[in-house]
Amino acid sequence: LLGEARGSSRDFDGAIAEIRTAVRLKPDEWVHHYRLGYWLEKKGNREEALREYRAAYTLEPSLPMVKEAYERLLRKVK
Repeated sequence: LLGEARGSSRDFDGAIAEIRTAVRLKPDEWVHHYRLGYWLEKKGNREEALREYRAAYTLEPSLPMVKEAYERLLRKVK
């Protein structure tokens, strides 16, 4: 939640740092990878965002929003 608050206030680096901690603590939680991908993409780091979206999609392939984010960014990065 702190990461989301920081991102909402345009502190992308702070959001990314907070969510990276969540990923380290719970690497099997798709939502952490998804949120990290979101803020990385907002910051303009598309390749790293794509890796995080891919991780989220691998962990939770049944969620349309995860699949859409991954496929949308994959098209942009290619």
